[in-house]
Amino acid sequence: MQIWSCLWRQGRLLRLQKLIVVATGLAMVGCSTSPPAATVAGAPRSTSIYFIEAAVAPVPAVTAGGGVITVRIANTGRSTATISHMDPVADSDLQVTYMGFSRCNRGCVGAGEWNDATARQVEAGLDGRYPLALQVHDRSLSLVFRLETPTDGGRQALTKKCLTFRGAVATLQDGTRVFVTTPNSTPLGGLRWTGAPNGYVDCPQ
Repeated sequence: MQIWSCLWRQGRLLRLQKLIVVATGLAMVGCSTSPPAATVAGAPRSTSIYFIEAAVAPVPAVTAGGGVITVRIANTGRSTATISHMDPVADSDLQVTYMGFSRCNRGCVGAGEWNDATARQVEAGLDGRYPLALQVHDRSLSLVFRLETPTDGGRQALTKKCLTFRGAVATLQDGTRVFVTTPNSTPLGGLRWTGAPNGYVDCPQ
């Protein structure tokens, strides 16, 4: 369908027997196929699995505990996608841990500081960790991530700027690895110090 619509725009709807020529030479008529996906940690960006929310965890103190965020994920493909492992991709000063998935039937923690109360809330609300089955067009599944600054360097960095979480490299059930992020590739999440001084580099909007 992409080829046909492209040719309509050019006013050159060709006969079916010419499609092979067209597919190999779309540049000659001013159309192009999808550009090669950028890779992250050797994995191409997913074209069907996306995070459809982004969240920033505000923390009142620069401590190792950090914060937690809950974000929804969706599968826009044609069949169920099953994730068997996820490797978060974040700033070098930020440690991100995938905690599990939830449909929030028992509540979701949202975004905030990590402490004993939120830890209990996360544990009570999770429905599982792996495998993570994403049904087609199901937008009700949320993933929970903990964001930490376990090193002195990380905590010092947090006093100056928001630390961001770009997405995650997901290993699918068939062994394929894809980078999952937001549709416009903006950061999926961040950790922000609420005591930020003037000049603080805030989280991207």
